[in-house]
Amino acid sequence: MNTGTNTAMITTTIIHMGMSIRMFMKTQRPCMHSFTARPSGWSRTSWPKTSCWPNATGAGWPAGREILALNLVSSPGSGKTSLLERTIREIGADLAIGVIEGDQATLNDAARIRATGAPAIQVNTGTGCHLDADMLARALDQLKPPPGSVVMIENVGNLVCPALFDLGERAKVVILSVTEGEDKPVKYPHMFRAASVMLLNKIDLLPHLQFDVQRCIAYAREVNPGIRVLQVSAQSGEGMQAWYDWLKAQIPAPVAQAQT
Repeated sequence: MNTGTNTAMITTTIIHMGMSIRMFMKTQRPCMHSFTARPSGWSRTSWPKTSCWPNATGAGWPAGREILALNLVSSPGSGKTSLLERTIREIGADLAIGVIEGDQATLNDAARIRATGAPAIQVNTGTGCHLDADMLARALDQLKPPPGSVVMIENVGNLVCPALFDLGERAKVVILSVTEGEDKPVKYPHMFRAASVMLLNKIDLLPHLQFDVQRCIAYAREVNPGIRVLQVSAQSGEGMQAWYDWLKAQIPAPVAQAQT
C-alpha cells in the first residue's frame, strides 16, 4: 500500500472519529436551548437550562393518555405545513388534531395552522436545530390535548439532528419532496432509518422534473427495509387518502371504537 493510500485512509478514519465524538457530545451535553411560554408561542429567553438527552421529559406522555403523537421531520421546504393544512381541513372533523410547530424563528407556521381552525403552539428554537423532549413537554402543557386526540409535531426542518431525539411519539414520519434529490435517504440514513413512514410529497410536479421515484424508494428501503412509502401531493390531494387511512389506523383502539 503506498503512502498516498495510507494518508487517505488515516484522514478518513480521523474524520469519522471526529464525527463520532461530536455525535456523542451532542447527545450528552446539557441542552443549550431555553424557552418560556407567551400567548403567541415560545421564544428564546433565560429559562434555566434543562436536560437535552434523548428520551428525557415527555417520552411516553402521549400514549399514556390515549393521544397519538407523530413527529414530522424533513428538510426545509418539503411541504410539511401544507400537508398538515390539507390533512386538518379534510379529516379534522373526524379527528381532534393539535399541532406543535418547531422553527428557529417566526410564528408563521403556527398562524397557518390556526387558520384551519386547529390549535397550534409555536416553539422557536433560536440557534437550535431540533425540538427536544423538554420543549415538547412545555408545549403540551400549553396545547392541553384531550384524550383521543392527535398531536402533530412539526419538527425543525433538518434531516440530521431530529433523528436522534425521541419526543415520545408513536412514529416519525419523514417527508421527502420530489424537488429534492432521490438519493436523500442514503445521504441522511439515520433519519430514514428512524422513520416508520416516508411521504414522498409534491408528486404533482413529477412531469416537470427528472426524479426517479423507484430509485428513491429503493434507497429508502436500503437503509430501512420496513419503511412504508406513500406517494402524495399536498397541493392536488393525490394519494392523500392513503395517508389518512394510515393515520386513522394508528389511533389507540378504545378511542377509535368510541369514534365509530
